[in-house]
Amino acid sequence: MKITYEKVPASAVRFTIEVPADDIKATYDKITREVFRTVQVPGFRKGKAPKELALRYAGTQKIQEAVFQQVLEDSFSQALKQYPELKIIGNLRTEKETDIVGRFNLDSDFTYQILADVQPEVKLGQYKGFTLKVNKTQPDFASIDQRLRQYQVNKSTLVPIEDRPAQLGDVVIIDVEAFDVETNTEIPEMRQEDWDYDLDENTSLPEMTQAILGAKVGDMVEARIEPSAKFPVQNAMRLVITIKDIKHRELPPLDDEFARSISSKQTMAELRQYLEGVEIAEAQAQTEAKITEALMKAIIDQAEIELPESMVEEAIERLVNARLQDIAQNFDPRSIRAAVQDPTVREQLIALTRPDAIFSEKIKLALLEIAKLEQIAVPNELVEKEYQKFLELSGTKPKNPDQVKNAIAVELAQKQVVQFLKEHSTIVVMDEQQKDAPEPSTPEAPEAETVS
Repeated sequence: MKITYEKVPASAVRFTIEVPADDIKATYDKITREVFRTVQVPGFRKGKAPKELALRYAGTQKIQEAVFQQVLEDSFSQALKQYPELKIIGNLRTEKETDIVGRFNLDSDFTYQILADVQPEVKLGQYKGFTLKVNKTQPDFASIDQRLRQYQVNKSTLVPIEDRPAQLGDVVIIDVEAFDVETNTEIPEMRQEDWDYDLDENTSLPEMTQAILGAKVGDMVEARIEPSAKFPVQNAMRLVITIKDIKHRELPPLDDEFARSISSKQTMAELRQYLEGVEIAEAQAQTEAKITEALMKAIIDQAEIELPESMVEEAIERLVNARLQDIAQNFDPRSIRAAVQDPTVREQLIALTRPDAIFSEKIKLALLEIAKLEQIAVPNELVEKEYQKFLELSGTKPKNPDQVKNAIAVELAQKQVVQFLKEHSTIVVMDEQQKDAPEPSTPEAPEAETVS
């Protein structure tokens, strides 16, 4: 058997494999012996029927297909043994124009080509010694009032309204019908009855909120929803909304009693101070994320990494599934959540997600290569410690502990590499104009706190 290979674009290799007729004959003999031993021919015990009769009963075509498949498996297995330096990651395929099945013959030498994706080669350029500028994220202390209002909403009481139109802060009971704008046909799965809809400035459907504001009980209003990354539907929709009831939220006062009802803090002043600390910590985390992103972009711009399509597709699948899960958890009603499962919507998400998937996979590979070059390793004790935390959180033991530990080790190594990169580059963090808000007190770093 003669096996050669050549590298082709997109981190793949093309094997050319020549299988001698003698090897095909040996495979054929092995398979026919097994068929003769196991096939049940009517009127004969297993293995006792005449050989030719047994083979005809099993099916000549099926036997040839079995030989063909076995020849492929055996010859490709031999190719992997002959070239162990090739890190095959999968996606075995023949080139579309190649009809290898039609050329296969039991009595002749057989030559075929097969493509396989390999682990990408990472050619790093500069990866340390950068000078980068990053805008500092300022704490948005004004958002604390928004958080407190949400806590008030969670504790509020709904009171029916009859003498005024709907306004922000109300809850309206509505029926919704949806129509495809292009075809003007109803979308039955989007129909919703008795939907409790919050008229909130931060809603995921601002067009719908604007249409309802000012409406009274019994009114019918319309809203147009355009496709977007936030609401990935195939075509624009026209919503016909019937206002069935309007309720006003009576919010509890923001006093010390309220602070104690939603947290372990004894006064509203203590709760505000704690929330200011949370806001500061979140702003710091966002600034660190900006630094990391700037470093990663600089490194990827300098690197040469050609990803195989199978790796890109796997990354896209993970990101799309996460996005759809997020939509399913955060959109209401159920009909809207169901709508995003439309195959066309999924295709749109795949197209939108592709650049992010490519960037994230390149980052992973670059960080692992830097870890190798800089000999950055994660101690086994640390991996084991994090694995124990994982077990405590999950509550169940994984089927493959080594796989989980390996994933933990890779994640920890990536974090160490990112820290190394930050220490070996100059990062200039520039202040942005702080958002208008009252000057906060001087909070300490917040301890763990649960606010309900």
